[in-house]
Amino acid sequence: MTKACLHINLYALWLVLGCMRLDAHDLYVAPDGTPSGTGTMSEPYDLATALSGQISEAGDTFWLRGGDYGLGHVDTTIHGLRKRPVTFRVGAGEHARIDGSITIYDTIGYVVFRDFELYSSDTHRVSS
Repeated sequence: MTKACLHINLYALWLVLGCMRLDAHDLYVAPDGTPSGTGTMSEPYDLATALSGQISEAGDTFWLRGGDYGLGHVDTTIHGLRKRPVTFRVGAGEHARIDGSITIYDTIGYVVFRDFELYSSDTHRVSS
């Protein structure tokens, strides 16, 4: 490889990395959030929108506000990256209960769920 080719390759790599979003965001979710929310504390998303995989990027954290979430069932392809997972967790001093189920498919993974209760009150289940 010539020195000129090496410089071109390094420049191309610099352009690609420079265009990547490297900062992560804290986004908020609440039982009374909406799909048109902005993800702020005052305009949170609803949980189904947060789980959709359409509004997050690798490294983002979704902070669930306290309360009961009626989710039903959500199919999602949400994913993060190996060292930058997408995280769903409850804020300090809050307690969240999610009534429903989540299927993550066709994804590379790297999603973290922590500190909240997930249960299903639906008695018509596919498996026991």
